Amino acid sequence: MSEADITYLPYWFDEAYRLSARMSFPSKLTTYLASGRPVLFHGPQYSSVTKFFYRFPVGICCHSLEESKIIECLHKFATDKNFYAESTKAIQTALDEELDLRIFLKRFAELLGIEESDLLSIND
Repeated sequence: MSEADITYLPYWFDEAYRLSARMSFPSKLTTYLASGRPVLFHGPQYSSVTKFFYRFPVGICCHSLEESKIIECLHKFATDKNFYAESTKAIQTALDEELDLRIFLKRFAELLGIEESDLLSIND
């Protein structure tokens, strides 16, 4: 993956999957971001991924199945060096602020209503 220029994350446009698209978060996005490459998210506007991209502009959201819109998004990746550079900076921010193991453990402890130090060590 680290040899790719961008990664591609397709999501359900079908109305039958609306709730899943809105409520779930794809684990492969974390893997894509760990590669350090911007992401082309191809899915509906109402998805949880779109909200994440608004907070962390780690790539481009394409909310259309129209060929011309997809090509337009790919064109931006291929021609806008500033956009590409800003996306890669946002990747590191997203990893540090949302997708880091320390953040997960802190929030998990909060969810359980315990001190983070009460969690078993990952190294044990």
